[in-house]
Amino acid sequence: MPRRGARLRTPNERESAGVGPMIMAIDTVETGVDAGGALSPGALADGLVEIAELAAQLEVRSFEERDLEAIREELVPAVRDLVERGLQAIDRILAAYDSPGGRRSRDDEPEEGNFYVTIDRVVGDGDRSTHVADLAFMARMELRDKVSKLRGADKGSDPWRVLAVCDGCIRRLRKAAAAVETAIADDAGIEARLQFVTEAHLAQVVRAYYARFRREIEGEGSPSPGTIHGRLLSAAASIAKLIGRDFYGDLRVSDRAELRSLQGRLRLWLRGEDGHDPASGQRLWQDLHGFAVLLAQINRRSELLEHDQAIVREALAELDALAAVGGAQIEVPSGLLGRLQRLKGRNDRIDRLLAEPITCGAELWITELRSLGEALSELE
Repeated sequence: MPRRGARLRTPNERESAGVGPMIMAIDTVETGVDAGGALSPGALADGLVEIAELAAQLEVRSFEERDLEAIREELVPAVRDLVERGLQAIDRILAAYDSPGGRRSRDDEPEEGNFYVTIDRVVGDGDRSTHVADLAFMARMELRDKVSKLRGADKGSDPWRVLAVCDGCIRRLRKAAAAVETAIADDAGIEARLQFVTEAHLAQVVRAYYARFRREIEGEGSPSPGTIHGRLLSAAASIAKLIGRDFYGDLRVSDRAELRSLQGRLRLWLRGEDGHDPASGQRLWQDLHGFAVLLAQINRRSELLEHDQAIVREALAELDALAAVGGAQIEVPSGLLGRLQRLKGRNDRIDRLLAEPITCGAELWITELRSLGEALSELE
């Protein structure tokens, strides 16, 4: 259903506007147009909200266990149409904000490197009046590059490679839509409706869950022949829970491919394909555990290293000041404990302190945070 205050173009209008028949382009009515005939900030934001909602509905995970033909014939065309539609929305925004009559953007081009981290930097920095054009310009460059890769994706022979291209398009489209809509709302003084999530925050959520996943797999240690069936059954449930999490679509495609492979092997073993052989079951558990341990490499990501170092510095400064006045056993303030929760998943010692905050005074935290600070310095 179209939004209130909007109407669908007729087929003739879509054709004359150069919009393909697969795309239901939306025009605003008078409530979304200013006196000069230009789209209002609210109308431009509406278009991005719609794109983000459609992108959220297009779940790549539902194709991870389907064959290559289904991916080529169903997913690739749907992603291509959605990205093209997103580019149209971005072009309308640039026409409004990066023209002589609109906002003037900086002349600098997007930084080399990680698109997501660069978007985060621009959203949190600089003059809000230039954000919209800057972000839209970066989004257009990135999405055009992805569209060119998408055009050849339906000829790929590796399902996971094709999925990776589609996944990259959708993730970038959602990131760009949220960033630009947030900037439009900030500049126009209207309420943003899309939740903009930084890569650092997302990485914190994922690493905390990865640590939980590893501990679920580890259990009480290596399983015995008598406990292997129950342990693998539990592991299968842990994998299913991870795949069902909201952030699953933001995990690396290579990690998701390995997770699906292990899930398939678990299903075969639990169905008794080899007679529930304990030896093969233990080898499978070892592979599962090795994968769970490998996921901790997320802690090496630059945005997490920078985030954690900042948290450690700030916490130590506050704890040292508290200890100087109230002694080493003084209770850690709840506000500081809340900030320290953002370190969850960094290592097991930190997680144990976070799990028992009432029994841990400033002295324990100071010791552990100093040790963590040294370890983080060595990873730079």
